[in-house]
Parts: sequence; C-alpha cells; structure tokens
Amino acid sequence: MKKLITILGIAGFLMILGLAFIGCDGGSSGGLAGDLGDARPPVAPTNVRATVNSSTSITISWDPVPNTTTYYVYPVTGNRASTTTTSHTFTGLSPSTEYTYSVSANNSSGESPRSASVSATTSEAAATLPPAPAGVSALATSSSSITVSWNAVSGATRYHIYRNTQTSGNFPRVGTVSDTSFVDSGLAAGTRYYYRVTSVNSAGEGPNSSRVDATTQIGPRNGTVTLTNIASSYVTVWFYANAPHYENFTSGSGYSMIDVFAGASFTWTDLPTGIPLTISVSRGNISDERTFTLSPEQSRTFTWNGDIFQ
Repeated sequence: MKKLITILGIAGFLMILGLAFIGCDGGSSGGLAGDLGDARPPVAPTNVRATVNSSTSITISWDPVPNTTTYYVYPVTGNRASTTTTSHTFTGLSPSTEYTYSVSANNSSGESPRSASVSATTSEAAATLPPAPAGVSALATSSSSITVSWNAVSGATRYHIYRNTQTSGNFPRVGTVSDTSFVDSGLAAGTRYYYRVTSVNSAGEGPNSSRVDATTQIGPRNGTVTLTNIASSYVTVWFYANAPHYENFTSGSGYSMIDVFAGASFTWTDLPTGIPLTISVSRGNISDERTFTLSPEQSRTFTWNGDIFQ
C-alpha cells in the first residue's frame, strides 16, 4: 500500500477514494449534491391570479412549483386553506366586497415565502323581489281624500298603491310613489275604500301587503229634505243613504220609510251632507226616485203628483 501511494502520489490516491465513494452511493446520478438540493424548501409561487365567480365566490390560482407537496392560500383575514392542486375556491363571501390573498408552497423541508398578494372584488348580489310592505294604514283626512302610509322596505325604489270599493276582486292601481305615503284624492264622501300596497325594485314587484280600509268623512248633519204629496192618495216613501257603510241613518238600518198622505208633507232633518242620498216613492205599480247630494245646511223640496216627482 505504501508503494501504491508513493507511485500514485497523494492526489491520485484521493481520486481513487472519490470514485469508490460514488460507486458505493449507487451510481453517478443523485449523490450528495442531489440530496442537498431536495432538502431545500420550494420557492414562492408565481403568476398568482384571482377570478371572481359570483357575488359570494372567488378562485385563486397559480403556476406549479417544483418539489412541492402542498400549497397554502392565505386570506388577509381568516384561516388559510391548503390544497395539492394549483387553485383553490373560496365560497360564502360577501357581495361587493374586496378580498386579498397570497400563496405559499410547502414540502418536507419547509414552507416557501408567500407570493405577491392579489385582490378581487365579489360582484353585486343578484336582486330578489322585495317583500310586501308592513305597517300599512289608511286614514280619511276629508270627505274626498284618504292618506295611505306604510313602513319603508329595504332596497325598494318605488311603491304601487291599489284601491277598490270591495274587499275582493280587481284592485286597480291608483298611484306610484317613492315615499312611504300616498294621498288618494277626488273620492266620494262617506264611502269606504280598500287599499293594498306593493314594493318594487330592480327585480320587479313584490307581493301585496295586507288589506286596509278607511271611510271618507261626510259633511255636517244639517241638511233638510221635504216631500209634498199633491196626489189624491197616500204614497210610500223610502229615503236612504247610498253609501253602503252608512248606519243609523233614520230608522237604524240605513234608510227611512214612511207613508205620506194626500195633501200632506213630511220633512227629514239633520241629514248627512256630502254623500249621495236617494228618495224613492211608490203607489201600486207607479214609482219614481231621485238621487242627490246635499251641501251643508242645504234644504231641498220634492213634490209628488201621483206619477212622478216635480
């Protein structure tokens, strides 16, 4: 051995030892240098991008990183997500909100630095029909107007008001407003009106509110009507208010009935004003009637001649 070292010299001997070491390691590929390279953490992901999917979802994706087993996706707030692919989708987000993310790569040797951050803003939420207005009320403010009001509906841009004189059937639309009240004018005195209200937004018109009603006011009860019978026989007279809600008119049933004898007169006093009234007479197969409205303190006289009113 000493002779071999002497002949080859120290440098040659070291060369032989190196070749022997490489052979024992299983060949010339890999080796110590390769082992050292595999032991390093991966580099940070690049080309990170954010894609908005909807008002509640964003997908983060990136280019693959060599020697990586797992990727971590970090939102600015909240817990990180892990994946073995090159993308991850976040769901359950808030509409119209900006979110920011970064990504790191990981292997058995550790985690890379985080990538550059990317941001994206979720889209607006799809509009849905608004609910029916709540707190709807109706208040008669005069003999010809009623004010309808309700609570504001979030997201509503306008409101439709519908009216009817019956509790069911078709309710024609009588107004559209952006406020939370509507004054319905030009109404008949002493008449009950029924209302429904709907709210409207970009998605359309919502359902009807609950039905409410109010009765327009009547004028003071100071009208007077006199019937004079100039016929040769008595006549039966019905005198009633046309407003269907009107009670306790004279007889307690919304009308008054009386026989007026030949040559006699009868006068009704303290009649309601501002609403339609009807006087009707009959005798056998002959009848006639008149419908009219009294102004405050007005007096009217009707004459019956046996065939018609004069």
